[in-house]
Amino acid sequence: MMRLRQLPIRPRLTLGFMAAMGLLLAVIATVLYVIMGAVLLDEIETGLRSRAATIEADLPSGLNLATPTRGLVESHEAFAQVTAPDGTVLESSPGMPAQLIPRDALAHLTGSTYFQRRVPRVADVAKVLAVPVTKGSRRYVIVVGSSMSDRTDALRLIATFFLVGGPVALFLASTAGWLVAGAALRPVERMRQQASLISASGPDQRLSVPDPDDEIKRLAQTLNGMLERLDEATRAERRFLDNASHELRTPLTALKAELDLARARPRSATELSAALDSASEETDRLARMADDLLLLSRAQAGRLPVQLEPTALRDLLVASANLFRARAATAGVDIRVTAPDASVRLDGSRVRQAVDNLLDNAIRFSHHTIELRGAVNDGVVRITVDDDGPGFSEGFEHRAFEAFQQSDAPASEPRTAAGEGAGLGLTIVQMVADSHRGTVTAENTAEGARVTLTLPNLAH
Repeated sequence: MMRLRQLPIRPRLTLGFMAAMGLLLAVIATVLYVIMGAVLLDEIETGLRSRAATIEADLPSGLNLATPTRGLVESHEAFAQVTAPDGTVLESSPGMPAQLIPRDALAHLTGSTYFQRRVPRVADVAKVLAVPVTKGSRRYVIVVGSSMSDRTDALRLIATFFLVGGPVALFLASTAGWLVAGAALRPVERMRQQASLISASGPDQRLSVPDPDDEIKRLAQTLNGMLERLDEATRAERRFLDNASHELRTPLTALKAELDLARARPRSATELSAALDSASEETDRLARMADDLLLLSRAQAGRLPVQLEPTALRDLLVASANLFRARAATAGVDIRVTAPDASVRLDGSRVRQAVDNLLDNAIRFSHHTIELRGAVNDGVVRITVDDDGPGFSEGFEHRAFEAFQQSDAPASEPRTAAGEGAGLGLTIVQMVADSHRGTVTAENTAEGARVTLTLPNLAH
């Protein structure tokens, strides 16, 4: 069975077709053999009954069964005998034994009874019918028989026909099955050849779809859909790599410019300190971006593994705000935190990373104030970050959480003046929300932009 499964499809289909045809021929041969045997036997028995009735009609007059010319009896094929109930033979066909039916069998006859036995001078086994009759005051037993050689010859002819013709028919049917399987699999082979020609250099190529609306057509359509998805995934990966390279080049360029500027001529301690501060900021930005890229690469199916544990919501938000206070103060931005002293069940490190990314994004665009608020209501944790910047460009808030998305707004607008989009920060926020089976939304308010992270409090 294991070797059969290892065969190609076409031989397997042909072998399966051959086995089915062989079984069908065997069933047909068996049924035909049995039916023909029964029909021929019934014909013999019908003839015997007719012959017994003819002899019964002649009783008790002379039967002359011994006369060779009597049409009722055919030499070597059929025979007849009339006996008394005690087994005494009254008249018999020539060459028959003294008693065709033993005395003890005759004594127990209650009606017409069939026997099968060998009879001298009769070809093959004979079918014998014993019929007890009464004529007047006398009782007789009419015994008629017929050779079953014709039936045997007919059944032998049927068996020979199927034994010789069956393999020939099976060979012809298997050849037809091989050809039909090849024709059916030809579109699959054509699709295989086309698929082997599709490569990265021609990802827009597709398989030809056959006209008949069958499984092959649906297979071609499914494979084309898969190729389309793979092509889109490849294009998305290339866009991601291009954008990641661009995002990494920006801080690296700035860092190199600061270092080159500091080395260009002798600098005062104040100038060197400022250059080092700027280089440190760009280095932090590079580190955060590297962490985000590493996190994306480790994520499985867009969802991060989380480890839920009791977490103090206010402490988490305050710790995140404290991390950015120095940078915010340099930018002239004040971070305000409002949150209850409540314990929630979350992955604190993941949520902290999401909040850090929200604050980092808000500081870049806020003018004066960032509101960081936390709330716990009805088993739901809601974290909101409001800034007083220019807000999201029209329609951009719906795709802000996609990696490296950029606003379509003109470069003259403050939020996109630097040519920056969402980068990876909001994408990480989206992944953290998905990993907690929560949601994140972005919207514009009258004062600026708002991002809301909503997570289930799994402690309830």
